[in-house]
This record gives sequence, C-alpha cells and structure tokens, in this order.
Amino acid sequence: MSKINKSRKFFATTATAALVASAIVPVASAANYTDADKIAPWATEAVDFLSEKEVIGGNPDGSFNPRGNITRGEAAKMFTAALELSEEGTEDFKDVFAKDWYYGPIVAVSNAGIVNGIGAGLFAPKANLTRAEAAKMIVEAYGLTGEADLSTFKDAKTVAGKWSEEYLSTAVANGVINGKDGKLAANDSITRQEFAVMFKRAIDVAEEVDYAAELANALTDLAKATKALEVEVKIETIAETKAAVATAKTAITKAQAALDAAVKAGEAKAKAITADEAAKAQATINAATELVVATEAKIAKVEEAAKELTVESIAATSATQVAIKFSKAVNKETLFANGIKGALATTHDTVSIKSLDDKAPGTFTGELSEDGKTLVLTTQHELEKRYDFTVKGLKSTDGKKLKEHKQMVTIEADTTAPTIVGTEQIATNKVKVKFSEPVKAHTAKLKYADGTNLTTGDTVNIAEGATYVIVDLAAAGIKVNTPITATFNGLKDKAGNLLSPNPSTVTITKLPLDGILPTVSEITQTGAKTFTIKFSKDLGAQPKVTVGTTVIAATSIEEIAENEYKVTTTTALKGIQKVVVSNIFDLSGQEGENVTKNVTFNEDITAPKATSVEKVTVDGVEYLELTFDKEVTEGTVNVTGTSHKNFISTSVTKNNVAVKYATKSNKKVVRAALKDFATEEGSVYTLDIESNTVTSLLSDIKVAKTSATFTRGKDLASNVTKLGAPSVVATTTKTTNDTVTVTFTGEVDGESATNIANYIVDGSEVQSATLAAVVNGKQTVTLKFKQDSLTFDGARNITVQNVKALGSSVTMDKFITTVNLNENVRPTVAKAELDGNDKINLTFSEKVTNVDAGEEKDFVLFIGGKESNLKVSAAVATAQTTLVLTISGGTISGADLTAGITIKPASTINIKDVNSNELNFTSIDVK
Repeated sequence: MSKINKSRKFFATTATAALVASAIVPVASAANYTDADKIAPWATEAVDFLSEKEVIGGNPDGSFNPRGNITRGEAAKMFTAALELSEEGTEDFKDVFAKDWYYGPIVAVSNAGIVNGIGAGLFAPKANLTRAEAAKMIVEAYGLTGEADLSTFKDAKTVAGKWSEEYLSTAVANGVINGKDGKLAANDSITRQEFAVMFKRAIDVAEEVDYAAELANALTDLAKATKALEVEVKIETIAETKAAVATAKTAITKAQAALDAAVKAGEAKAKAITADEAAKAQATINAATELVVATEAKIAKVEEAAKELTVESIAATSATQVAIKFSKAVNKETLFANGIKGALATTHDTVSIKSLDDKAPGTFTGELSEDGKTLVLTTQHELEKRYDFTVKGLKSTDGKKLKEHKQMVTIEADTTAPTIVGTEQIATNKVKVKFSEPVKAHTAKLKYADGTNLTTGDTVNIAEGATYVIVDLAAAGIKVNTPITATFNGLKDKAGNLLSPNPSTVTITKLPLDGILPTVSEITQTGAKTFTIKFSKDLGAQPKVTVGTTVIAATSIEEIAENEYKVTTTTALKGIQKVVVSNIFDLSGQEGENVTKNVTFNEDITAPKATSVEKVTVDGVEYLELTFDKEVTEGTVNVTGTSHKNFISTSVTKNNVAVKYATKSNKKVVRAALKDFATEEGSVYTLDIESNTVTSLLSDIKVAKTSATFTRGKDLASNVTKLGAPSVVATTTKTTNDTVTVTFTGEVDGESATNIANYIVDGSEVQSATLAAVVNGKQTVTLKFKQDSLTFDGARNITVQNVKALGSSVTMDKFITTVNLNENVRPTVAKAELDGNDKINLTFSEKVTNVDAGEEKDFVLFIGGKESNLKVSAAVATAQTTLVLTISGGTISGADLTAGITIKPASTINIKDVNSNELNFTSIDVK
C-alpha cells in the first residue's frame, strides 16, 4: 500500500532545477540531446518530461550522459531548486564550506530533513549518490509512506535490518523503484537516467492527490472525532473517552497535514483551496485541539478523584528525614494537629514509627509538599536499621480514606555529605541559606567580600536539626549594597557527615529598605468563630488582634502562611464588628500602621443538612448513618413514619434515639442503632428524622429534617464475645526455624483463625495457619513460614487481627507484638571442584556443619549419570563455607572426567547451617 504522508508538506515541482551544478543547457525534449540514442527506452519518457519542465538540462556539450553518475552535492542542488527550499542558515559539515557552489543546497536539504551526512561530521558532496540514498531523498522530499514486501528481490537480505530497508520498502510500495535485474542494488551508484525515472515516478504519485478533497475528508473525520468528545467524562466510561481522545488527536494530525499540503499545493497552482477556506479549516483544527486539551484535563481530574488514597513509598532521605509518598493529595486537617504542618494529629495516630533494633526516632514533625502528595518527617534522633511504619486515619483532599498501611523499612547509615543548596533574599536585610538536610548546631562567620571584618553581627548561629538558617543583616553597622561572604566551616549533618565542600561559602547582601510598609490586605470570615487576615507582605512577627473590645489571645492567632493568620474567637461572630490589627512588622523590621476595619460577619444561620442517609452494618449490627454538610454535635433524634411487611403497614414513632459519631475524627457523620427504633426484620421502613439536640457544632442551629428508606436486616451480634490479646511464641523444638504458635484466649472461629491474611510478619511470608484442638478452653494456631523467607536473625513485628471468637460476630482488636526469629534460609552448594584424583571441594552459600563428619552418609558420587562404586566421606571440624569430600574405593580417572562427574545428596545427609537449616541441594556437576 502506498500513499502521500500528510504529515509533511508537499513541495512544488515545477520550478526550474539543475541536475548538475555547472551551466545548464535547456533542452525541449530528450530527442534534442546529442546522445539521445544512448538514453534507454524505459527512461526516455522521464527525461523528456523533466527536460520539458526544465527540471533537468543537458551538459554544455549538448549531451545528457544518461549512464553518468550523480554526486550527493548535485542531488542536493536539484532538490533545492525543484522544491523551492530556502538556503538560509548554516551547517557544520567538515567537508562543506561557504565558498562551495553546493553549500546553500546542502544547508537547504539538511534543514528540510531530506538528507543527512554520512557520519563523523561529513556530507561527502562529491561522492556518487547510491540508489538507497536516492530512495531516502525522494521518500523524505515527497512525504511518501507505505510498505512493500522486499523478499521478491534477490538481494533483499543485504538491506534487512539496515537504515535503507525502510526507505527502499516505501519507494517500492509507491512504484518509485522497480528493481535492477531483479535486485534492489541498494549500494550501486545511481545513473542520471535512473534518477530521472525515479524523480518522475514520485511526481506522478504526488500529482494524483486532490488536495481540496483530501482536506474536506480530513475535516469530516475530525468533526466525527470531536463529536465523540462532547460527553460527560465519567470513570465508568474513561476507557472509551481516552480512545475517543486518541482518535481525535489522530484526526487533528491528519487534518493539519492535509491543510498544510493543500496550502502548499495552492502556492504551486495545483488543485487546492482559497485563503479563506484555509483560515476556516485552521480555526476548526484549533478548536478541536482545544477540545482535546480540555477533555484530557477532565480525564485527569476524574482519574485523580477515582484514585484511592494509598501510600506509594516510604524512604529515608537523610539521617533524620523520611519521605512518605501518597497516591494523591492528603488533607492537612487529617494529618497535622494544627491542620497545617508540624506536630502530627494524635487523635488517631496518623503516623507511628517503631524501631526493631532499639534505635528510637524520638519525637518527629512533618510537612507536606506543595502538591500534598509527599510528607517529609523530621525525627529527633538519627534513623538507622529497621523500623515499622504505620500510616492511618488520613483522608485525601477529595475525601478518600486511607486504608491502614504498614511497612517495615530498613534505613542504612547516612554517609552522604550535606551541602548548601542555595540562598533566598526573603527581605531587604534577611537572607535564607538552605541546606540539603538537617544539620547539627553550628556557628558560621561573616566578612565583607573584600576581607574586612563586620563591626557587628559577624556570626550566625544555626540551630540543631535546622534545614536552613536566616542571616539577619538588620544591624545598623552592617553596610548596605556591600557583598558579604558567609563561611560555613565544619558544619555537619545529624549523622556527623562533614559539609561538602568544607568550608563552603555563599555571598549575600544587605539591601536598602524598600520603604513599603506592610498593611492588611483582606479579612475573610471562615467560620462561625474564625476569620483570616491576609497581609500585603510576609510578616516577621505575630500581629495583635482585637475584635470589638476583646483582645484575642496570642494562642488563638495562628500563622497559616507567612502573610496570613487565622484568628479564633471564643464567641460566635455576627453583625458588624470592629477589628483592630497592630504590631505589623515585615521581615525587614519595617512597622506598618495599625489597621482598623469594620467587618460584617455573617452569623451561622444555615441548618446542617444531611447529604446522605444510609443503612450500614458494623460488627454485625445495623445502623442508620447520617452524613451532614457541616460538623454537628452528638445528641438524640425523633423518628416517625411507617414500616411495611407482608402487605401490612405499621406506624412507627420513637423519640430520643441516641446518635453518636461514627468516628472520633469526623464530626459530620453520626449513627443510630436500628435496634433502638426499627426492630422488625424484613420490614421496609420509611421514616422522617428530626432533632432538637443535634446541632451545628459552630452554633445552636438544629439539623434540618431528613428522611430515610431502608429494609431492616438481622443483627448478627447475639454473640459479641471478643478475643483478648493472644500469646505468640517462636517454636524452639523444630530445627527448621519456620513456625510460630499463636495461642488465643478462648475457642476461635476456624475460618478467621486459619486465614493467613490475618497474620502479618514483617520481613516474611506466612505459608499456612493450622488450628489445633481446644486445650483448657484455649486454641492455638501454628503459623508456618514459607521456606527461605526469613532472611535474618532478630526481632520482627507480628500482627494478629480479624480473628473471631467461636460463634461471635465481633473481631478481636488488632494485636501487635515482637518475637525473635532465626533465619530459615537453607544453605545451598555453590560449586564442586575436583582436587587431584581423590578429593572434591564443595563450596556452600554459607557456613555449614556436618553432624556425621567422616562417615559416608552425606553424598553419593555419579559418573556418566550412573551411581559409582566409589564412596565419598565428608569431614568438617567447625562451621565453615567449604567441605572436603574424600574419595575411597579408588580414584577418579580421565575417562571418568570425560563421562562427567556429579554429586548428589544421600538419603541420610545431615548437613545444616548454624541455625540448623537443612541443606537445599539436589545435584551439582563437578568441575
């Protein structure tokens, strides 16, 4: 299949061109050449056509020289003239110079992508053009596409996998090349008459195109493609929408290429379009492009919303910092105690870090990245070795809940040197110097860049654990606009790594005060008792605020950004209140004037409304769960309505039904137990719900009346026995180091107790959970670990969860304990080497011992695949990684070596590692 590729412009071919660089002699037809009789019959038409169009001409002596060759420079000249290429620009080929007649044409064809150099910075302008190179130039010049089967050519294998294969295939597909004596002859120099024929064939292919029709068809396809994008983007149909976007992009590309080709054809006076038609087509294409961009943005938004909030990775970034990456932005209010940064919320233990190697992290704080997807924790103490991280209780900014994430992370000792990563002029007289990680307390020195000393303020103290230091240049004795060098000599990170390079210096400058005083930009109410104050500049100190006659306590004024503060009052804000803001200092110490504003506060008069009411089941008990559009109090509700069962309607009235928060961390969601007001199993309840005691948390406005319809199920909590904390013991009677026993406080539900998903052992994999019979009212589960999964000796966290007491609907509380386990990685034989003709040296993956040292119980010798009469005995005094097998009953011969020698384990083998893990070995060839 062949076609014109609309992704490239089709260049005009009617301009005068020269096949050679010397003076040309226009000839009306091939018959007028002095050597016309030497032009092959199959080339006469092409030479005649191109001569008539003055695309080619004869030599000064009147000949055409049909069997002469064309140089690469001559070909560049021909394409440049024929396709009206610009010769502006430069090139850097080592063998092409501005004085050469072919300099401009080579610049033109190179810039147009028609031809490249031959490598090593050379173009080879005087080298003969090959048939493969000619094919490439024509395919690129005319934007031909398509593929052909080259296997019919005798020499097809000579181009297979080479750069020329693609171009020759396309040229054959378009009929530009038919072959030479049944061959492609790719590396043959092309003759003048061969080139003329190929050139004419390419023009014939191009002239078949009706550009206006091609554009019309492309725009029709584009209209259909964009129509498919005029739908609501939903996660359920996201795949279809993505496919529609891909189709639209392809249609846009084709339409743009068709338009470009039509415009260029119009310039060449071919069948094309008018300027107005071109402008309208371009506008259509632009609109389609904008629609695609908008749809992709919608897709990204929907996909982001559909994502679950998960922890993607946990990794240390320095000795005292760990980065936790999330799948989507985290809601700061669920993460931090103040809802912004610093100390983490403690109401639901958002992040916990537990050392498995007695390397406690101490207290830690956190800060979210700007996109909300990365939490950087900074710990009090250096981190090293193994830690169990637990992340839970968080929500994304769009309300998705994080499923509890547990991960053991091994942190290597920090050996990376800290660096100074940059400076920031945060005020005219303050400069922030940033470090790559937290550092130890240090004192830096300041001097003027010319070496003279500062008369005051010549040291800078860096706090322990700081990631930056602010150099205060406010002292009156420090010169303005005079470069100052800050030298950090001996600064270390928290792990003791020395600054690199040491010492390091930065140049800073005290600038003149800008004279622009800070002031209040806006005051915005954010709640019934809260408002924010935004300032025109970043502040260097906390402002003072008075509302009416009440002075707001400093603890109720919270910085949420360097130029914005949140103010919380003790009483509800309503009506016009006078707000006075004072103590307004910018970072340079410039004090703004006190600001007094009369602010109109809107009282919270909107009743909380239920956004959803649904029946939920928790631990086998059914509840009616109400979610409101704002935070509410706990309290009681009054329920009225009817229940329907077996075609009988019954009136329902129940007052003072208790409602409690579903979780302590979300005060928008409350629940009422159905057993308190809807007791008929199988009945359909249609109820109205209202309350005088459940109110907005910010005011005394009671919640709006709401309704619910549900079918009552059955509470499964007749048995709510909850198992207590089990005892967990590593099995010591086994020698395989692969079992742990979990003894529960009572009889257990077999299904939950034998579910291996309910047992998590850090750094290993539970293979099976086997339940034993009841003994003294208790039951034990034996956990077996997968072989070779315990890779180290030492303490591991074991979590037991979701196990129920026999007959109970309530699962046990999650239980986490630590148990010491030995590794269960079985030793292997790494290699077997013949030592002389009577010994074989075995090398193991780790140290082993041989219980039956000196006896012939461990290994069997095979020669040529058959068990040998020769015996081998192994002796080892202490645990070691090598073992010498002594051959008895004869020696190894040359014939034995030729046949092949193999060592296999005997049925009585008794070789183990230091933890009594048995050898994992089937056979090995002796080398």
